Amino acid sequence: MDRLSTIETLHFTLHDTYLKIFGLYFGEMNRSFFSKLFNLKPKISDSDKALAKEYFQQLEGVSMQLLDEIGRLARRLNAMSAESFEEK
Repeated sequence: MDRLSTIETLHFTLHDTYLKIFGLYFGEMNRSFFSKLFNLKPKISDSDKALAKEYFQQLEGVSMQLLDEIGRLARRLNAMSAESFEEK
């Protein structure tokens, strides 16, 4: 896999993992009028909290991988000559 597709895959994985955490904490967005009015948030179970923590650890790992890949790409681009970027 080339560097750009690796970055793209990690980027999508980062968002998917975040959405899993968001789903655990905020679940259905179709809350009742009164829950919105009184700003009542759904309660999260201990098992969901543990799962969210696992997802968060995955999120941290993917974030670090993504930053490493972006750093590698930046170093590679910086090493290229200016002529490489000019139109021919």
